[in-house]
Amino acid sequence: MYLRRNPVVRASVYQAAAILAVGWLAYTGLRNALDNLAARGISTGFRFLVNEAGFVISETPPIPRQLGWVACAVGAAALLIAAAYLGKRFSWLRPFAPSKRLSLVLSLAVIAVALAQVEWTRYQPTGSYLDALLTGLSNTITVALLGCVCATVIGFVMGIFQLSTNWLLRNSARAATELCRDVPLLVHVMFWYAMILNFFPPVREYASVLGLVHICNRGLYLPAITDFKIDQITTLLVTGGAVVALAAAVFGRTKLSLILALLASAVLISTASWDFPELQGFNIVGGVAIRPEFAALLFGLLAYHSAFIADIVVSGIKSVPIGQIEAAYSLGLRRLPALRLVVIPQALRVVVPPLSLQYLGLAKNTSIGVAIAFPDLVGVSRTVLYQTGQAIEVMLLVMVFYLAVSFSIALATNMFNQTVQVKGW
Repeated sequence: MYLRRNPVVRASVYQAAAILAVGWLAYTGLRNALDNLAARGISTGFRFLVNEAGFVISETPPIPRQLGWVACAVGAAALLIAAAYLGKRFSWLRPFAPSKRLSLVLSLAVIAVALAQVEWTRYQPTGSYLDALLTGLSNTITVALLGCVCATVIGFVMGIFQLSTNWLLRNSARAATELCRDVPLLVHVMFWYAMILNFFPPVREYASVLGLVHICNRGLYLPAITDFKIDQITTLLVTGGAVVALAAAVFGRTKLSLILALLASAVLISTASWDFPELQGFNIVGGVAIRPEFAALLFGLLAYHSAFIADIVVSGIKSVPIGQIEAAYSLGLRRLPALRLVVIPQALRVVVPPLSLQYLGLAKNTSIGVAIAFPDLVGVSRTVLYQTGQAIEVMLLVMVFYLAVSFSIALATNMFNQTVQVKGW
């Protein structure tokens, strides 16, 4: 009777029963799936990943050949970040654990060094299914990163414009935000795709800017760097400058980090070999091409998510006490310096948590590129699934990849959120 009335025992029994029920359902479903696959003659496992893919992918960014280096670097970075967090939670680990900023610098440096040592290649139809999936993942990450950065800038600008004292600017920003927010994301993507295909000239009548950049309805063609003619000393200088610039940015030395980053980039670009696009036959060859599918997906994501970010920025700015703004004005600060030095730093405490949700949503919404044949992770995985019939394995890989991307975004935004919070609150 006592054990039955004890809330701790009762809760433990309920939890154990729930775990057993979920485990039994998972086992039953897995067993049925394996039996059905065996009855249809479909083998299970991930051995199919090394087989030749045999299909073409339109967007082929560089992918790493030695995945072991990348996995070890990511694992080491995760251990460094985990050590920083555990050192703050457990007192006996505190003397051995690095600070959060130091762990971030070291983890990014480890990943940068590993990526520099890895041999990079591009997907070919003779490549494996694993190369195809990595190419789709690379396309997804590229769109997600560009989308998060550009949507943040556009959202902050539109949010600040909504609070402007200029009537035309304020109401124009509000109207644009309402329009972009109320239109579905798929409609945004289809609209931009139709605009690019119909607005720009055909390839034979392409528009050129200074003879270096070519624009047509097949994409935007830019000069590309093909190789770097650098020796070991130059490599050390560039790598050291990048690491020091990263450390300076993490520790708040933004001007120093910007100068070092510009110097390292200038040294690297000065040793580059360039490939310029040119018209040959019925197509433009050379350089690097930004395809209509990539641009339409990116523009659609920017238009949709920047509208929500603008509303988040407006809420964050309105959360700052009016006394803080009046105090800034009384000290002689004009509107823009007061906004940059007083209002926005305090508004970030409110802005960052919902902003991370927008980043997560943007990264997952890249899958809508399937509607315009953009070869993201979902689009490539569908082709792999249709050719191999390994539905369970392919979907598990897609889920793991999206989980890794979402976890990385959540971890980065959580670390930044802790830096902008007022200590002691």
